[in-house]
Amino acid sequence: QTLVTVTSCTGQVCTSEPIDLSGDPVYLSLYGTGFAQASTESSICGIAGQTLPASYAGPQTQIAGLDQINVLLPRNLQGAGDTSIACSFGTAQRAVVSNAVKLRFR
Repeated sequence: QTLVTVTSCTGQVCTSEPIDLSGDPVYLSLYGTGFAQASTESSICGIAGQTLPASYAGPQTQIAGLDQINVLLPRNLQGAGDTSIACSFGTAQRAVVSNAVKLRFR
């Protein structure tokens, strides 16, 4: 496992760092709050017109109150450039959608 930062900040200005998809597999872990009770089976993320199932959604086990979702990034995102990702937790009748996060793929 190699952890890679996908955002860098200088002062109050943050930019997306390019994600390299040449290695296999590449998982994206996103962190937030309010979805600790989400089940992995009912959590998805949308990116570049694709729906990606969560490989994990729920509490982040090392920091109380922090939640985590992991998704496997498909190789066909390689070269997509700037795009955004948003995740949905729950069912179609009662889903909670996250704010979108900007990502960059090389």
